[in-house]
Amino acid sequence: MDERLPKIDEVISTVCGEAAGLSTGIKRRRTLQVERDLRAFIEAENDRYLTDDERTLVAGEREFEPIGAACRALEAEVLFVALTGFITAPYLAPDLLQRRVQLDLVDALVGYVADEVLRGYDSSCIRMDLRSALFRARHELKRDRREQSWARAVARMTPREREGIESMERQMADLAARRHPTSAGQPKSNDNDQELDSHD
Repeated sequence: MDERLPKIDEVISTVCGEAAGLSTGIKRRRTLQVERDLRAFIEAENDRYLTDDERTLVAGEREFEPIGAACRALEAEVLFVALTGFITAPYLAPDLLQRRVQLDLVDALVGYVADEVLRGYDSSCIRMDLRSALFRARHELKRDRREQSWARAVARMTPREREGIESMERQMADLAARRHPTSAGQPKSNDNDQELDSHD
């Protein structure tokens, strides 16, 4: 890319600053926490996304001021490539409400960088990878929220209610086993064998 692109620091400040300005209370605190986590991720993990020239830029910036050097020195294109790593383990927030804010902000960053910063450049492959990673992360979030809700519901049950649930689960498992027997019994007939038998 020949023309100058905004630095990562500028892009994060723009998108996260707008999101923080539109939120209040705990939602705003979560937004600011995601911004801090993202900046820390860039500083810790940037090297695996960089060219030799970019590593030289970061090294020079760190001599001037170590804190936040990568975000100040690197252009937004690097952020676009690195965001997939920020929404995979171990960087996904363990708190599910915090994780939702994290994914929403990454979604906003993807849209901003693709539509505003890299407009006119072919970023379709990277964007597709990011959309796929976001889809997987949101799917896992929904699953974890269902499991959390169920665990809370079970915790409120009486011992007798829990025993009833466990009994029902055992019955359902037995029913499933009867409907789908294992291969330990009679071997499943083979269509080819049946066809050969018909010719005998």
